Amino acid sequence: MKEGFPLEYIVDIPLDPFLFEAISCSGVEVDLLQKRQIHYFLKTVFALLPGLIILYFIRESVSLLLITTNTLLYKKYNQIVDKARAENFILPVGRDVGQIKSMYKDVILGGDIWDLVDELMMYMRNPMRYYEKEVKFVRGVLLYGPPGTGKTHFARTLAKKSGVPFVFASGAEFIDSEKRGAAKMNQLFSMARKNAPAFVFVDEIDAIAGRYSRRDPQRGATFDALIAQLDAEKERTGIDRFSLKQAVIFICATNRPHVLDKRLVRPGRIDRRAYIGLPDAKQRVQIFGVHSAGKELAEDVDFEKVVFRTVGFSGADIRNLVNEAGIMSVRKGHSKIYQQDIVDVLDKQLLEGMGVLLTEEELLKCERRISLETKRLLAVHEAGHIVLAHLFPRFDWHAFSQLLPGGKETAMSVFYPREKIIQGAATIGYLKMQMVVAHGGRCAERIVFGDDITDGGRHDLKKITKLAREIVISPSNERLGLTPLTKRIKLADRRPADRPQDEVIKYRWDDRRVIPASMSLEVSELFMRELTRCIDETEELAMKGLRDNRHILDVIAERLLQNSRVTGSEVEEIIKGLSPIMFEDFAEVFEISEEEDGPLPHLDRLPYQPLDIFPAPMHRC
Repeated sequence: MKEGFPLEYIVDIPLDPFLFEAISCSGVEVDLLQKRQIHYFLKTVFALLPGLIILYFIRESVSLLLITTNTLLYKKYNQIVDKARAENFILPVGRDVGQIKSMYKDVILGGDIWDLVDELMMYMRNPMRYYEKEVKFVRGVLLYGPPGTGKTHFARTLAKKSGVPFVFASGAEFIDSEKRGAAKMNQLFSMARKNAPAFVFVDEIDAIAGRYSRRDPQRGATFDALIAQLDAEKERTGIDRFSLKQAVIFICATNRPHVLDKRLVRPGRIDRRAYIGLPDAKQRVQIFGVHSAGKELAEDVDFEKVVFRTVGFSGADIRNLVNEAGIMSVRKGHSKIYQQDIVDVLDKQLLEGMGVLLTEEELLKCERRISLETKRLLAVHEAGHIVLAHLFPRFDWHAFSQLLPGGKETAMSVFYPREKIIQGAATIGYLKMQMVVAHGGRCAERIVFGDDITDGGRHDLKKITKLAREIVISPSNERLGLTPLTKRIKLADRRPADRPQDEVIKYRWDDRRVIPASMSLEVSELFMRELTRCIDETEELAMKGLRDNRHILDVIAERLLQNSRVTGSEVEEIIKGLSPIMFEDFAEVFEISEEEDGPLPHLDRLPYQPLDIFPAPMHRC
């Protein structure tokens, strides 16, 4: 054997049975050694370990898949059963963020309602983030505002596009339903918790949660059930406060928030309040675009030209206006909705409210019955109001003026206040403009027919007197503003339902809670003098404006006499071509420009002036 080679070799027994005998015959010493079993065991383990690991993961994956599938199927089964048993259940459509953003186009609302929606949806997407930190999220949301502003429509759109299950009901369902109201309330929240996170919406919540709801046993029990569900105590609901099953947000809507029970609206039950008010001019134009989508509109349709006539309209009113305009166009045989159809509907609604609606044939008969002298007198009287109204830069919007409305021997002019006047309080300048325009009818008669005028302006005199009293007793009056001329006899305000919603000017003198203060003889005389001075100054201003614009007065009167009707836009076109002498702006608003530098503007004169003592003639007030 060569040097350097090993003398011993340890090998496994070969499989050939004759190899051992051949090696022994060759003179090689061969010994049989017993091999350790641990090597075979380790080799077996290492060989089988990857397969066992793979089998373990397959088993766990299948088990998890079965559990998840069973849970989803059970949840879907509950949703299908709930939907079959209850009509007031909406399944989620999707969780696409784009669908939520599309709500901004479908539902036109004012205020901070969209910030609230973003806050709620942030919670609904991941409620456990709040529960892990034991943070109690918003439990209830109250939507309130005038009727028809879109509270219910907003809730339904939220249900369809938020991707969250939505359970809804009306307050009347808990009273008129065959099932007990408390059981129905518990069923609503039970359905919501089975499909949590979810919304529960109850419309007209004041039907069951009013201050006097406990007088009715059924309403009281329903209200108690609602309170128990909102408190979400474990001993009552069987569900822990910090769990996914409590990811239920209660939304309620009402037109009368002042009648709700204080136990419902306290923090912890109703944590957010969202006021949905009447839309402004820009929002009304957008709402018109939403409701007119899918309808054939003519090229001349421009809602911005008549939006001033929809002051105070809600979304429901605008939807009804568009529908009535479609009915009007079909009645006239039009293939599209024209601008005149919308104007005719607005005129019809206004005249129906005044009870002066007649057919065209009946109106022609009434016009033939009235003499030409009477029609000319009415035309001159109404033209005086129209001219003075258009001489002010920012007076109310003029819709139209018409002779003999409804066949009555009178005339009428329709004006709509501007948005800023409705949103704020009527100023002294606005009241003075109203007085000047109210003087226009009698002043026009005096200029055209002389001092022998009619008593047809009794309504104007009554309005002038009321406005003058409001100016005199106003704290903004520069002469008597510091003198108490009225006092309250009741500290408690009237209920909001008793207050007229369409009053722009709040007549404090006619308020039943206000009476004249105890005045001395001298203060009473000063009050009458100030009242007389205010009436005389506005009458003098009206006479001057009509004398300076006599040519315009004659043109407007002749236009009314011929057509019996003139619109505000037509009057504007006429006046532009006749070089009118305008009034100063009485309703000028104090504004501060952010672009201009320097000190803030201020008044050089004192706001209050000393009283002038002078003998005043008697005046009819």
